[in-house]
Amino acid sequence: MFSLRVINTARFLKMPTSTQCLYFHLGLHADDDGIVEAYPILNSIGATEDDLKILVAKNFVNVLNEDLVTYITDWKENNKIRADRKVDSIYKDLLLQVIPEAELIESKERTDHKIRSQAYKEGDLPDKFNGVIRNLFKGETCPVCGETMLEGNTKPSIQHNKALARGGKHELNNISVICLSCNMSLKNKDTDSLNNDLVKSKWNEYLLGATNGQPMGSIGKDRLGKDRLGKDNIPTKEECVNEHVSEKLSFMSKLYQKNIGMANGIVGEWLIDISNQIDVDLFKKALEICTEKGKLNFGYLKGIIKNWLDINITSLEQLQAYELQNNKTSNNSITSKQKNIPATQKQCDDAEFKRRLEESNKLLDSLDENIWGD
Repeated sequence: MFSLRVINTARFLKMPTSTQCLYFHLGLHADDDGIVEAYPILNSIGATEDDLKILVAKNFVNVLNEDLVTYITDWKENNKIRADRKVDSIYKDLLLQVIPEAELIESKERTDHKIRSQAYKEGDLPDKFNGVIRNLFKGETCPVCGETMLEGNTKPSIQHNKALARGGKHELNNISVICLSCNMSLKNKDTDSLNNDLVKSKWNEYLLGATNGQPMGSIGKDRLGKDRLGKDNIPTKEECVNEHVSEKLSFMSKLYQKNIGMANGIVGEWLIDISNQIDVDLFKKALEICTEKGKLNFGYLKGIIKNWLDINITSLEQLQAYELQNNKTSNNSITSKQKNIPATQKQCDDAEFKRRLEESNKLLDSLDENIWGD
């Protein structure tokens, strides 16, 4: 949000339109402490450092370092953030070092998160329960809306039938699995038992190892807790894959934000999609190309990766092999053209070459006689 007491003043309105536009974009991309990396914003909207200098001169922003990490001076006037919703900036220490008098909201733990953490701590289910049970319910029908639970807004999510915020427990008898969309709409509302019987059945089958006949042990925290060492804590192949994809997505998101800017909803969905298709090194290569071309923006980056995917390139090794093959093809084409050049003097046999040389010499002698005489 932007306060009219800031943007409706003569001091603001007298600035060039491009400078005003930059201010709005900086505000939209700033973190909860009003700090933003200005360089990616300048590139993405086509603004110049002169626009940033005007904002500094007018005291709308302060540039904190040579990387153009920037603090919006009227941030608290523009935005009211609850302390239990605030996330501290990664540049908080830098800000206080440069501007010690900056007024920042001290963050504190969210009440609902505190209640949730306490409920999970007191519950009798192992730490891996949520991940396991969500995977077991993929392909099942949501008991609220009837949709098949797969991915995105329909992926399985944990629903506490008596909400934790209302004193509910994190225990097997109080859990159902519904789609994410329904979970978000219900929020902290209590529900009936929904598909709790199916949850208990699937969990017990999982513990008994119904698929391979091997018992998997008790559901007690001492047996399955994260501090317990043993085969029960060995993650499944699917859990390992999910963890790897999550780490890859996190790394790609950080690379995107560092080079281009904050990722909105559309960019976020795209990053989730490509993190399942290409490796991180190929993503970094695409960003390098954007930098070399001076086009650090979402559209150009997306176009590069789409072109690669169209020819089934999903890793840096495949790209290098493709470029190497193209170079060989190009060189072969040049060699082929050279082979088609008509026969030259070297391709003549020795006798023919000598004959032509003698005729040439005679011709030169006759020309000399005609020119100079005796």
